[in-house]
Amino acid sequence: MKKILESKVFRIILCIIVITSMFYLPACFNTILKYIGINNDNLSSIISLAVYLFVIAFVYFQELKNEFKIFKKDFKNCVDTGLKYWLLGFFIMIVSNLIINYLIMGGNIAANEEMNRQAILENPLLYTIMTIGVFAPFIEEILFRKSTDKIFKKEIYYYVLSGVLFGFAHVMADLSSVLNLLYIIPYGALGYVFALMDKKTNTIFTSIMFHSLHNLLTLIMLLLVL
Repeated sequence: MKKILESKVFRIILCIIVITSMFYLPACFNTILKYIGINNDNLSSIISLAVYLFVIAFVYFQELKNEFKIFKKDFKNCVDTGLKYWLLGFFIMIVSNLIINYLIMGGNIAANEEMNRQAILENPLLYTIMTIGVFAPFIEEILFRKSTDKIFKKEIYYYVLSGVLFGFAHVMADLSSVLNLLYIIPYGALGYVFALMDKKTNTIFTSIMFHSLHNLLTLIMLLLVL
């Protein structure tokens, strides 16, 4: 049984199932909540995300449990290593975003960033902090890192696949123009370094921590701008 669970074919199938689940499971939970009378959109969204996180975390429970022990035991190294790679990814993301926004897109911003700005304006701050600072890092790291980390023997393939999937997930909101796919580069760079710090520290909780930090810092910058 253990050999089956660790086989490449099983991990690929599991990866496909887990990643595609993000397109329908949260929406299903949200529909159920509305059916039973919870009509507050923010509350139903938070509950749906919490239930969805529980489901996908349950799939990788034993691995997450072991990696959390590593994270606690080697916390300083996780912080030092994660910070180094996050600064690299953040720099690449900023530079590539500026090039794409102003030299190619004529000053327009990515659809995902526009959605984030709209969410900040329309939703309570606590809701925004919970969604992008807590649920998004945990859910996205499990989806794009944990579900792909054992598919390839060569780590570079894992970094690239993880980065591309992460990048595409953040641009798929607007595919009206093929040029929008260019935003896979800045988001993908961030996904790449999250995968890198995951492997270098042997725990996904390093990337979860810095993913959360990145999102909260982005939120603070957007609040200052808006």
